[in-house]
Amino acid sequence: MAVVVVEAGRARLLQETITPYPLPTWAEDRWRVDSPQALEVWWAGGGADFLARHPDAEVAIQLRPAGPADPRPVWTVTAIAGNQVHTLSISGVNGQRE
Repeated sequence: MAVVVVEAGRARLLQETITPYPLPTWAEDRWRVDSPQALEVWWAGGGADFLARHPDAEVAIQLRPAGPADPRPVWTVTAIAGNQVHTLSISGVNGQRE
């Protein structure tokens, strides 16, 4: 697992460790939407407005199964600024908002 921070257009690796638990994997035909595409959907779905109002917000993106009984890959993009939060879930299969 890796924790990466992106500031001022530069990525910096904070931590890299072997995960203590199994991580989900997806076949290529199940995972069609990568993080840049998911961020574009989030941006168009209110993320741009949120960051315009809260330029110091922290943004996190995570890929995980949709649920315990639903193995579809889903991106969750969350921006936090104080007590304000903007979250959007995006299908890793087709890029649609969940």
